[in-house]
Amino acid sequence: MKSNFLYVVLFLGFTLSLSAQNPVTSSVDSTKIKIGSAFDLTIKTQTSEGDKVVFPDVKNIGPFEVIESSAIDTVLENRKMELIKKYTLTQFDSGKYTVPRLSILVNGKNYQTNLFDVEVTNVKVDTLKQKMYDIKSNMGSTTDTSSLIYYIIVLILCIAVGFAVYWFIKKQQSKNLTEDDLFKTPLEKVSKKLQLLDGKRLIMNGDIKSYYSEITDITREYIEEVFEIPAKESTTSDLIKLLLQAVKTKKIKLSKEIIHDLKRVLETADLVKFAKSEPSYNEIENDRKKTETISISIDKALPKFAEEQSERVRLRERRYRKRKQMRTWIPIGVSALLLLITGGVYLFNSVKDGLEIDFFQSNKRLLKGEWVSSEYGFPGIVIETPEVLNRLELPNTTKKNKEENTAQFVYANAKTNLSITVHTTATQTDENTNAEDLMNQKLKMTEQILNAKDFKSDSEKFTLEGINGVRSSGTFEAVNPLSGKNELMQFEMYLFIQKNGIQEVAIMYNQGDEYGTKIAQRIVESIQLSVQTNE
Repeated sequence: MKSNFLYVVLFLGFTLSLSAQNPVTSSVDSTKIKIGSAFDLTIKTQTSEGDKVVFPDVKNIGPFEVIESSAIDTVLENRKMELIKKYTLTQFDSGKYTVPRLSILVNGKNYQTNLFDVEVTNVKVDTLKQKMYDIKSNMGSTTDTSSLIYYIIVLILCIAVGFAVYWFIKKQQSKNLTEDDLFKTPLEKVSKKLQLLDGKRLIMNGDIKSYYSEITDITREYIEEVFEIPAKESTTSDLIKLLLQAVKTKKIKLSKEIIHDLKRVLETADLVKFAKSEPSYNEIENDRKKTETISISIDKALPKFAEEQSERVRLRERRYRKRKQMRTWIPIGVSALLLLITGGVYLFNSVKDGLEIDFFQSNKRLLKGEWVSSEYGFPGIVIETPEVLNRLELPNTTKKNKEENTAQFVYANAKTNLSITVHTTATQTDENTNAEDLMNQKLKMTEQILNAKDFKSDSEKFTLEGINGVRSSGTFEAVNPLSGKNELMQFEMYLFIQKNGIQEVAIMYNQGDEYGTKIAQRIVESIQLSVQTNE
């Protein structure tokens, strides 16, 4: 059941606000212009020195585009100060338009300018003589993207975290690597070790024995790793026999020439180590080249399928793949999780602000959504609201009310604690009809119906285009039936009296609600009253 808490103002029929006219006057220098021509809207305020006056800073005033907003002119006379602000306006579509009221704040109080009807007429164009121009480029969008930059920064940070995790894992893996794990393949290992041996410059230092000893150790370890034979503990003749047997068993296509070159290098090394032989520099260099050729030839001849490789090689490759997978998929997983969370937050906020789902409703979404301008009741009130107001049939309507053609229109949102009410009464009034008395009655009824606590209000009289009006605003505390908690509420009520009727507007929202305040201000600035005259 919808709560009386939100429909309270509905029953009371409050009114729209146009601020006091006394210190503010406005005028236009023309009420009929040609399409694309300009006219000036001039606003003057009569204040005292030291008063704070705030003029609106806008790019559009209703249907008119602001071409130029002049600086404020100040005229001082006998401690009185007149501030003059001019807006140069234009319209590029023909038709009849209305310059809406603007809010002028004087010492924090809201005053309104007058409405002006301006007719925009067509200009006859001779397309044979008229010069043609390029189409203007699109103007920048007014979509609010202020928060988008933060999401972009977060996305970059998510990716950066992934890279940081990658380098951390790689650094930790490098601390516990075996000698085999330092290289991707046995060939890479033997090639690197031969390069390191060349860098020792043993031959230049005359240490031929150490050179041959290391070069044969590198070769034997390589053969042992890829053929799974005890190459390091075997003599040269035994090694060759074991190698020939392994080649035959595994059906490896290794040429006899390569095996012969390997035997020659090993025998030369044996002579250097045990018989103190001293080969020439050309022989040493030739043995070095043969060693590298032997390693490459063996690598090419070896099977590439994992099941045919040696166990040592298979273990090396498995460990390498596992390390690679860890430092690849863990960072990707971390970044993906962070991106998923960020995307979820962005999607949640987008849905919450952009879709009309009851759970996600907010006054922010209402303010930024598409508004509707409609005329309500008689005498009519034209206002702009986030949603169309619904006509409310009062259950206890008296015969007198029916005769007076009372009409009430309501929008109530229980989720956002926002209510908007328009109330009109077509009735004859006279000089004895007091707007302040009517407003005081409504304030008392509001306090009683809501069972409000700490009810505070301020009222002020004003006239708008000859219509007497009263504005009242204030706060109160009441129980929200949905949550069962006490909530502070802000309200604004406006009441106008003219000869043939009474027009009222009321807006209520949570105190301190930034978007509720902006919604109320926008509604107030959009109001247009239909003035009824006797036939």
